[in-house]
Amino acid sequence: MSSGKVTKKKSGPTVAEIFLSRTVTIKIGPARRGKEYQVHKAAIVHHSEFFRAAFEAQNFKEGVSDKITLNDVDPTTFEALIDWLYRQDLPEIKQRNWTKYGGSKEDTDIYVTRLYVLADRFIMPKLKQLALEIAFTEFDEYVWPALNTIKFAFESLPEGDPFLQLLVDQHCLYYDGGGFYNRYELETQECFGKLPGGFLVGVMRRYAEMVKKERRLRFEDYLRDDDDDGLETCG
Repeated sequence: MSSGKVTKKKSGPTVAEIFLSRTVTIKIGPARRGKEYQVHKAAIVHHSEFFRAAFEAQNFKEGVSDKITLNDVDPTTFEALIDWLYRQDLPEIKQRNWTKYGGSKEDTDIYVTRLYVLADRFIMPKLKQLALEIAFTEFDEYVWPALNTIKFAFESLPEGDPFLQLLVDQHCLYYDGGGFYNRYELETQECFGKLPGGFLVGVMRRYAEMVKKERRLRFEDYLRDDDDDGLETCG
């Protein structure tokens, strides 16, 4: 039988508790061009299981020194993460404005994808949910995720992640048969060969769901204009 006791979920630290806590050092980016951020420990360990494990485990050097280095993290994305950490919101990003963090409006799709991937990596469910909501609003018929964005997402996230499904669904709903927009290469047929296999399989399955009511094949759909001309002269 139950003891009747209700276990209360541990609430987050108050603002006062955050600013009374000591800070930890998080170094982001390449060794020579990296940036060091002083972040209040009470805030970062509450919202991130990754940093909680790093800074509260005394058998790890990070837990002893209160310092951690992450060379493979983009500073632009990390600064948005830190902003969310203290504000619990990202109003500028909701308006597709990354200039505050050193980004550009033209690259909003890759930035929000990086933010989601970072939240997934650092096990920050609240930030991950917000990034997904921003992407859901942003990815529409006018803002298409670029080829490099799709590749990065499928290389960085686990199979079945809802963000990957969003990329697939957005493509199936809005793709008009043109080339994929790639900021670093020309739009050529070669781009299609670089699409991740998981994305292509997802698109095939999603298209099947969307058109399952239309199962009849029509022979005339396979005829080209010159085939029609040839048929008219036969007989």
